[in-house]
Amino acid sequence: MTHEFKEDIVCVRVTPPHVGQFGLDVYAAPQNASNKGVVAHVCKYLLNCTFVASPVDIPSSNGSPTSPVNPGDQSGGGGGSPRSPSISGPSSTTASAAIVPGPRSTFAELGLKTITHHDPFVQKFGKGASSLVIEIGHPETVRLGGRLTRAPGVQEELKVVEKTKGRKTKFTIALPGEGTYSFGVFAAQKNDVHSTNVYNYVIEHRDEDPKKKRK
Repeated sequence: MTHEFKEDIVCVRVTPPHVGQFGLDVYAAPQNASNKGVVAHVCKYLLNCTFVASPVDIPSSNGSPTSPVNPGDQSGGGGGSPRSPSISGPSSTTASAAIVPGPRSTFAELGLKTITHHDPFVQKFGKGASSLVIEIGHPETVRLGGRLTRAPGVQEELKVVEKTKGRKTKFTIALPGEGTYSFGVFAAQKNDVHSTNVYNYVIEHRDEDPKKKRK
């Protein structure tokens, strides 16, 4: 868990270890308090986590590990250039590995850059099916592919259409409904048949913005 201050607002980012319910307790104390070691409990949040990109085992109080639920592994359809199928998704070994949000080390090594979405955590609001467009910049010697997966429990075809023009590739991602998705970007040199995972997005698609709902 990390936090940062933006003027008079505290932003807290929580990374649950696996799917489940978690409690977030917030404590505070005045800056001019005489006893810095005394804080007061000011509020509590109940977090319902339905998807975790990188589940881990956390030892319980008796020393035995918990049992996180691993994300699903449905493959998305490909589109775009005739070469796309060769890099539209990872190998079976890579697919079973935990997904790490954000850029991998090879992202910078291959000269790639984000054009539309610089934050790996994306929120999309809208009733029913929706679409999202993500653009990645790259050298002309590098080709890209994309793979979309969804949280466990949903069996359906997930489509990604990719279109490369010059030094950028545009991914049009079809989100069939409300839920949590993972979109992986894969890259390879044009003369290389093997691709590697270079960037991962976590996409939260909700029918309504909960902030607007509270107003």
